[in-house]
Amino acid sequence: MKRALLVLAVPAMLAGLLFAQPAQPAPKAKAEEPKTEIGKSMQKMNAALRNLRSQAADAALNRQSVEAVATIRKEALAARALVPVKAADVPAAERAKFMADYNKGIDQLVALLDRIEAAFKASDNATAATLVGEIGGIQKASHKSFKK
Repeated sequence: MKRALLVLAVPAMLAGLLFAQPAQPAPKAKAEEPKTEIGKSMQKMNAALRNLRSQAADAALNRQSVEAVATIRKEALAARALVPVKAADVPAAERAKFMADYNKGIDQLVALLDRIEAAFKASDNATAATLVGEIGGIQKASHKSFKK
């Protein structure tokens, strides 16, 4: 009887080992950023920018591209009215310059968005796509300077 159980148990254990899923580590929780108003605006801008990047070269999507530009502009202007979290870490004597530089970066983005919108409206998708690519440089420089 013991032998019969052993004969049945060994193949069952081997089958279990062969078909068992390897233990997967729990996915790491993404560092949750605080949900500030400026963070919410930036998330909306980023979503619209992803869409814009993927469709900028397609003239058939110019209307949607102009809408994406409008969304980015709206959220950029909303973010301009807010104070970045990093401003609290800036000494009071330097805070005015920090905010002026922050606002200058937003203004630079808005001016670029005006050029992008004009290119889409003129059906100049090659220029629009090139200008959309320039947003990444502004984004990278601004995040380096102003994001905590």
